[in-house]
Formats: sequence, structure tokens, C-alpha cells
Amino acid sequence: MLRNKVESFMNLKKSITWAVTGLFIFASALQAEEIKGDKTAGKTDARRLAKSGMADDGPTSTFFNINSWKIQMEHQGFFQWNGTSHGSAGNYPKGMGSVIFAEGILWGVKATDKYGVDATTGEILTDGSGAGTPRVRVNGSMYNTGLKAGKVLRDANGVIKTTAYSENYRDQQIWRVRKDWNTGDLTVDASILRDISVADVTEAMITADKAQYEKDWNNWPADEGAPFDDVNGDGAYTPATWSSEANAWVGDVPGIPGADQTIWTVANDLPDEYAEGGVVSVSEGGWGSPPVGFEMQLTLWGYDFPFSNPISSMMFKRARMIYTGLPGGPADAKLDTVYFTQWSDPDLGTYTDDYVGADTSLSLGYVYNGNTFDDQFLSSFGSPVPAGGYDFLEGPKVDVNGDGVLDTLGMTSFVYFAAGSSVSDPSTRVYSGTLQWFNLMEGYLPRPEYPTQQPFVDPITGFAEKFVLAGDPTTATGWVDGIILPPGDRRLVMNTGPFEMVINDTQDVVVGLIGGLGINNLSSVAVLKYNDKFAQFAYDNDFNLPQPPPAPTVSVFEGDGYITLNWAEVAAYEQSENYNQAGFKFEGYKVYQLPNATASAADGVVVAIYDVVNGVKVISEPQLDGATGLFFDKPAHVGGDFGVSRMVVLTNDALKNRPITNDRDYYYGVVSYAYLEDNAGAPFKSLESSLQVMTIAPKKPNPGTAYEVDTGDYFDMAHSAGTSDGQGRIEVIDPGAVTGHNYKVTFEDDGAGTLLWNVTDVTTSNKVLSGYSQGSTFADPGYPAADGLAWKVTGPPNAFKNFIVVANKDGSCTEEAPCQGTQDWGGFPTAYTGRVNQSDGYGWFFHGGGASANSYDTMISRIIRGSGWQYLIPNDFEYRFTYEDDNYAYLAYTSSALVRVPFEIWNITQGFRAVSWLYDYDGNDAYGLHPNDHPGSGASNDPYTDWHYPRLPADTSPGEAGYQAWLAASIAAGGGSPDANGNYVDGGNYDGGDQTGSEIMGRNIWFVWNLDDVSDGTIDAFAGEDVNGDGVADNVGPEKGTVMRIITNKTNQLTDEFTVTAPKQASSVAKDDVQMINVFPNPYMGRHELEGTDSVLPLPKYVTFNHLPTSQDVYFKVFNVAGTMVANFQKSTTTQYQRWNMRNSNDFPLASGVYVIHIDMPGLGTSKVLKFAMVTEEEFSKRF
Repeated sequence: MLRNKVESFMNLKKSITWAVTGLFIFASALQAEEIKGDKTAGKTDARRLAKSGMADDGPTSTFFNINSWKIQMEHQGFFQWNGTSHGSAGNYPKGMGSVIFAEGILWGVKATDKYGVDATTGEILTDGSGAGTPRVRVNGSMYNTGLKAGKVLRDANGVIKTTAYSENYRDQQIWRVRKDWNTGDLTVDASILRDISVADVTEAMITADKAQYEKDWNNWPADEGAPFDDVNGDGAYTPATWSSEANAWVGDVPGIPGADQTIWTVANDLPDEYAEGGVVSVSEGGWGSPPVGFEMQLTLWGYDFPFSNPISSMMFKRARMIYTGLPGGPADAKLDTVYFTQWSDPDLGTYTDDYVGADTSLSLGYVYNGNTFDDQFLSSFGSPVPAGGYDFLEGPKVDVNGDGVLDTLGMTSFVYFAAGSSVSDPSTRVYSGTLQWFNLMEGYLPRPEYPTQQPFVDPITGFAEKFVLAGDPTTATGWVDGIILPPGDRRLVMNTGPFEMVINDTQDVVVGLIGGLGINNLSSVAVLKYNDKFAQFAYDNDFNLPQPPPAPTVSVFEGDGYITLNWAEVAAYEQSENYNQAGFKFEGYKVYQLPNATASAADGVVVAIYDVVNGVKVISEPQLDGATGLFFDKPAHVGGDFGVSRMVVLTNDALKNRPITNDRDYYYGVVSYAYLEDNAGAPFKSLESSLQVMTIAPKKPNPGTAYEVDTGDYFDMAHSAGTSDGQGRIEVIDPGAVTGHNYKVTFEDDGAGTLLWNVTDVTTSNKVLSGYSQGSTFADPGYPAADGLAWKVTGPPNAFKNFIVVANKDGSCTEEAPCQGTQDWGGFPTAYTGRVNQSDGYGWFFHGGGASANSYDTMISRIIRGSGWQYLIPNDFEYRFTYEDDNYAYLAYTSSALVRVPFEIWNITQGFRAVSWLYDYDGNDAYGLHPNDHPGSGASNDPYTDWHYPRLPADTSPGEAGYQAWLAASIAAGGGSPDANGNYVDGGNYDGGDQTGSEIMGRNIWFVWNLDDVSDGTIDAFAGEDVNGDGVADNVGPEKGTVMRIITNKTNQLTDEFTVTAPKQASSVAKDDVQMINVFPNPYMGRHELEGTDSVLPLPKYVTFNHLPTSQDVYFKVFNVAGTMVANFQKSTTTQYQRWNMRNSNDFPLASGVYVIHIDMPGLGTSKVLKFAMVTEEEFSKRF
């Protein structure tokens, strides 16, 4: 944003003598007005109410309440303080004390028009015959309002009509929408609208509020100027409808695009034509000032972020001001001087101890407490006192420099006034008040009134100042409040102007109302200014703010001594985990334990955190340091990179560090959070969903109910079909949801080569889970859930399980005691057996050709090629070193010859012999070792063979038929004859043609571990078989009779299947179960911790009965020791619990003593008798 300060105002520093300052101070005794403004002036005049009642029955006032602010506005733009919990228009944090008593947008102008009033009738002249006086006019909403709801009406030429020139305000409602009206919890919303407690909200109230939201949504007045998100881009508002399948709105969304709540109304300052008894000048009735001819479209909006995010601490307001002129006024009417003002009477808790100030670098005007703590916030809420303020985000667009380019005018002056002082409130309902306000708008003292102007004087510099109190109270530098006046009842005035407007000109003013809560009054100022940077960020980004990720839908099981939270079913978590907005992506979940049902995340402790495995662990955000009041980067999310789980079993009370106890309420919430990886320059790099607090009481099962299992019990599945190494398991999440049904796990291919598993309830033939990837172990996080169970299917990855030599020349390697067939280092799945697998003491080891390192992963990268694992798994293979005459390989990558090799390779799972291709590494048309070092070990002493590529034969039936067909085809294709060594090196290309199938794997080599130093290009040692019979090994291959087996992992296949029978719920005899009925605490000693504490209000006293039948057919009779019945009542709940307030039938508290309680349960045909002792709080205090 361009925060332009008009140069003439920024540099106005006139030299004023200290005598003037002294006069300013001491004059307060003479000029003080001990009033807070006309607090009845905002009420609608009786004449104007003559036709009250809206045609569409819409509300005439409503609340902004989507985040940490609560503020009330009426349909004419008046911010009403009545009907709120603290008698003020705005509260912050929501549910705590007052911050804003009253506020509003004002304007002051010098008009050039033909305004006038008929001398006889007193009605406004609409024939252009008026004198246009007075020129100076002020209007808007203060304690009084000079506005009425409705649009200005114009003729076909766009000119204001001379009659019927505005809508009847009696038929105008205020409009309010929120994006989650159909799915969100509206309980708090309903309580604020009615100024009642959350506990008093009924379903009927919520239903009525949803109906109003729906009505406003479908009838949103976009054609009158109300903003909306034109999703389809057609310029017309088509209300979005809810798609259950997409779980999203489809169509145009009313309100500021992206906002979670928007309020809109339209008002004007024209006379009221519809009042009984004649036309009433609304402007003069409210201000003593003639109308100007403004239509004001006022929009409030905000975002539902958790309190930990600064965006939660702000509401945005846009006043769109349209100069329509007056009925009958000239077409060339002009406002040659215009000011817009954001005014506020901020009552911060106790209203008599406030200060105000300004920060010109932020265009911020604010209120803070004059004392370290505020009585209202501390005594009623045990809270530090917040600070609140307004950021002038956008002012009018004007050509400041005369260069033809429109600049955005920022705050051009900041002034204040204080009740009971020399700068007390301007007069109301009289024209002198208009002139006093016009002085304030120009940055001067209100009195003496305009055109006489007296400046504010900086007591530090002695200069005139239009940005007063712009010092820094956190550092006690500059002119700050308190130097001239003690703490008191302040008002702040933020102005922008002057500029000009002509008929039909439109200007916008955008203001942010911001709160900040620190550890004391000055710390809250620091938080406020920090939060204001987020408001500026929102404005600079056109309010295109990423929404926090949605929280998962959490299911609860109240166990016996434990609590289970789970959101493992797909519908519960998919929106959270699919979240991706403006670079923010889902990162994980946090589970909070909270001290009470209304607590915020900041009040609780994190008992579990589950995050994506992506290297992001600690995410830090700027946070307030309690010791210094400054902001430092502190960890906001501390993950472990262990993966995303969707279930937690809680057995410990983290707040009290003791085991969880049955029959008492605990409070938990689960949130999702997102991370912005590219966060350079962003004021925040993580987003956390709103916290929905769950109240949970662990307990024994209700009478008549029993569970066969507990959370965490598991059952392994039977491997009913297939040969894989996979496993299946079910783990109980919710013992109350298990079915006892039979289930089957099957597999399918997703079409891209990925194997997925499904679960079918065989009992009902319904598929309950589908399309899941297998895990590697049962401990892996994130398995899905259905029917109260977590379903876990594992399978080994595509990999080799072992390389072993099961036979050799001297019989030292056997099936029972195999030798290692490759290295036992570098991550190979092969055990050390001496690193020898030949009778001559050497080890021939399998690896990959062209490997740059000796690791298993490097080998895999060399031998797994285009066909992947397709033909390897689930098969096992053997290299059999037989040295038979028909062992041939095709030199596919060099000379195309057909040469003898010492081995056969077999698929021993399917029983067929494979085809062999070779890369003749040294180009000698022969297979064997060559003097190049393989990185099998550190020294240069591991020569290796040519590279072998096993392939399928065309015929893969068991036996050698396919191989022999390939060999015959290869010999025929080449057309040559074998040489003395049996190699076909002459002739043509010995390609086996269509008798050759796909590659099984590639680049198989053998290296001889530590055979000889080959750095000189020679191999001077000999190992393996003596092929030519001269008594010396020929370095061709391992000894004859060597069999090396390659064993692959047996992954799950389409043919595999697992089955399991789930546990089931059991039943018990309720008549027997209710014998466990108890009352607690017993004895009752004056009070107990579950009743809570409050520094102001006495809390209700009670004891609780548990293990009752869940029906209400339960009757209590209470007798004293003399046998007299002193109380009787009926169960009123549908749970196993019933509270009793220890009062008699006349609602008087019982005396201390011992009582016998008879509990009759006619529906079960049984009863229970308890003894109960109690000591009243008064008696307990006397004795203890």
C-alpha cells in the first residue's frame, strides 16, 4: 500500500510558545464537558419508527463474530453498544472485556450545491432554489447518526430523483454471510446474537440462524453493490450450492472473496420522505448539519483463524462513498474539500484509565491501558489487558503531486479528545458540533470552533502537530499520552484529506480493526503493532489469504480409564491432508489437551504431534517473549518426521501429570497445520486450523453394554490365498463400533503398476475400504480405519531377500548350510559366512556391472532396468555352473556372436530355463574375468566378469524347451559354424529373434573378492574351474557344481488374499450392572475441583451419580437420618450420569449431615440405596 502522507501535513511544525501549551493544560477546568456524548442519539426517532418492521423480515442489526473480535453494527452503519455482554460495540478477545464502546466512519465537506429548506414547510428544496448554505457539513456515525439505511435512487440518466430519491429504511435489512453456515458450529454465533450464554442456546435458535444465513446467501444484494466472488466470471451473482460429494461450494460465493464472514449494508444521509408527519432531515436530526448527498456502502469482513494467528485478531472495514448529490441539486455540484474520518471511543475494559496513541509508520491509531493491568480484564477474566487500534490501510485516490497519477491518500492527521478535559467531546445535534468536528478533521483542537483553528502542541518540542501522541509508549520516547493528561476516557480520530469530489465520484476507505494481547498494557501495544503487519500483508496481497487447513473430523471412544481419539476414516481426514493453498501444504496434526471447554490452543498442552516425513521438523514463528515483551522466533510446531498417524490413545492427564480418571470431563482438540516451504518475506510460514474442543468423560460401559476388546487389541489375519510374505492385521480403535463380521482383503492394480488393497465386509457384501497402498510394518503410521478398526496390510518391497550358494564342488555349501553368494557389506541382505564359497578358498560374488560403488542400492540401480521387477518377483532364480556344451549367450551389445558360458540360469519358481545375453566388456568374444577392478572392496583386487542379461524365452513352460528353441533359432540366424572352443563368431547376427522374450534383469556380473591386484592390467592369480584340464583354474567362472540362488521378496500379488473375523460388541445384564451405581465426591466437603473456580461469580455446586441406566426412568429420593424425605427428583439426562445440586424440593440447600439416597429404576425392576455425607462450604470453612 502507498502510505502517502500529504507533504503539507507531514511537515507542518509551526513554532508555538510554551505559554500556549500552558494555556492548553490549565484551560481544562473551564472548558471540560463531563459527558460521554449523547448516548441516546443513536436511537431512531419515534417519527422515523412509525412504519417499523422490514418487508423481508431481515435483521436490522447483527454481529461480526467469526474470529477473536465481536462487534455489532446496525443497517444504517451505526455501531451499537446495546445488546452486548459488556455494553460496548466491540469486544476483544471475543468473550472477554470491552475494547470499543462506539466507533464509525465520518465525513466533513465544504459543499458547493443548491441545498436549502422551504421557509414555510421546513422541507428540503428539490427545485435547485436553495442557497447551498451552510457549506461546511459533517455527518456519519458517532454516538449519534445522521444516516438511514437504503440506497439513493436515480432516474434513467443516473441523476438523483427529486422525489422517492431513496429507499425506505424500514424495508432495509443488514446482510451477513459466512462460508460455513451449513456445516459449522453456530452455537457461539447464536449466543452472541442474543447476548446469552452458550449453555442457553437451543437447537431452535441455531436452526433460525442457519435459515437467516441461507436467506442472505441466496438473496445477496450483489446488484446493489454487495461484493461477491464471481467464480464463473459472468458478472452476475449466481448463489453457490453445496456439493456434498466435493464438500465445497459450487457457484458464486457472496462476500469478500476468501473471507469467512462478510457483513454488508448500504445507507445514505438524505432526508426521510416516508416518516409520518412529513419529511425528516436525518442528517440535521443526528448532527445539526445539512445532508451532503452521500451513499455509503459499508462492508465488514474477517477470517476464521485460530487466536494464535494474528489474522484472527483483526476485522476489516471498507466504506465505499458515492457522491450522489442532493435531490434537485445542480449537475455541477462539487465538494471542494472532503475529509473522511475513522472515529472511535475505545473503552478498554475500565473506561477511565485509557491512553491513545499513533504510529505514523504504520498509519495506526490505537488505545492502550494507562495502568499495567485493567480491573475488568484482570478481575473478571484473569487476563492481561489487550490493546486495540485502527490501521488506515487505504484512503482516497487523489492526484497529490499534480502529475496526473492517482496516489492513495493515507492518514493525514491523528488527533484525540478526552472526556472531562480541555479537548472534550464535540457538541452533538447542533451545528456548532459540526464546526468542532471539522477542526478535528483538519488536525486542530475542536474548540474554538471552525473557522478559528488552534493547533495541538507537542509538549516535547513546542511545535504544532497534526499527528499527536505519535511517540512510542513501549520505549517511553516522544510525545506519548499521559504527559499532558492522566489516564481517562479517550477518543481517537484518524483523518484523511483534503481532496475533491464531484457528482458520481466514488472513493473507498479501507480500515483494519486490530487487537493485540500481550502480558501487560505495553506488551499488548507491541503485539498490536506486530499484528498490524499482518493486516498490511493482507491488504498488500489484495486479501488473497490462504485459509487454514480444515481440521479433521474426530471420533471419540470413552474407555474405562482411557480416551481414544481417531480420525482414520477417509472422510475424516482427506480434506485436511489434501490441503494446498498459496504454497501452504498439509504438514501434520497436533492433539491438544485443554483446561476447559472454552480454552484456546494457547491455554493447553500438545500431547501428540504427527507430521509428514519430509525433513521439516521444527517450524518457528515470531512469538511474544514474556520476559521482555519483544518478539523472537520460537518453535510453533515441533514434529518428529515420523509420519502421519490418525489415532491417539490417551491414558495420562498431561495437565495434572496423573492417570486419566473415569467419570470426569477432559477437554481435547485435534488441529491440522500447514507449512509454507517458500516463506521468504512472508510474515508467517505455518497455518493451523481452528480448534474444536471436545468434552470427553472416560467411563465404564453403560449398564447393559460390554466390550470384548479394548482399544489397541489386535488380531492377525489369515493368509487365505497366495504365497506372498505379506501380512494383515486389524487393531481395535473403537470397541463400541466393531461388528463381529467376516472380512476379506484383496488386491488390485491401479493401472500404473501399483498394487492397492481393498477390504470387503463378507457378511454384508459391502466394500468398506478401497485403494490403499500397503505398508512395510504394522508400526507404520497412517493406516486407514473402518468399523472401529484400523486395517493394516503389509508387504515387503520390491527387493532381493538373499544371495546364497547352495552347492559347490567340495560340498561345503549346502541347502542346509548355504554360503554367501555376494558381499555381506554395503547394505546387502546377505549374512557373513566367511566370504568363501569355493573349494579353492575364493569367493565369487554377484553384483552389477558398471557399479560406481559397492552398495546394494548401487547394484539395484545397475541391474533393475526397463522391465523393473516385473519378471523377477515373486520368482527365485539359480545360476547353475554346469559347464555344459549347450550353455550359450548372445553378444547382443558387441559382436552379435554366440559364445559359450559356464552357467545356466533358471527360474526355479516356474521351472524354466532362461535365455542369456552378454555385453563382452573386453571384446574378446569369450566369457570370463577381465583385469578391471570392481568396487566390491577398497583395494584394486576384485576382477569381474563380462555383463550378463538374463531374458525370458518365448516359451516359458517348465523345462528347457523354450531355451533350446531360442538356441536353435540363434544358431540358424547366424548361419556360421562353431570354432574349436564351441563359439559361433563367424557368420551373421546370432539373434534368437521371436524366440527371445523380455529382459528379466541386466548387467549381472561376478567378481572374485581379493583375487589379485589388477591395477597393472593383468590378472596373475587364478580361481574357479579348470576348464582345459591343465590343473590350473582358468578365471572363467566359479567351479563346476556351484549353484548360486537369488531369492526375491514375495510381495503381495493379485492372487493374494487375507481374511479375518472382527471382534464384536457384547451385552451384559443391566439389572446387575446398576449395582455399581455410585455418587461422587462422597463425602462432599464444601466444594470440589470439578466445580471450577471464578473470581467474580459463585459457581453451581453439585455431586454426580454414575453407572445409571441411560433412560430417564430413574427416580431419586433423599432421606435424612431421621427417615424424613428431604428431596426427590427424576433423572434428566440420556447418559449414565446425573448431577444433583444438593438442594431440597423447595430449592433450598441441604444442611451438613448424612443422607440415605434411594434410587428406583422401575424399568429394570430394581433399586439401589446409597449413603451420602456432605458438609456445606460455610461449615467446612468454619471447621477447617
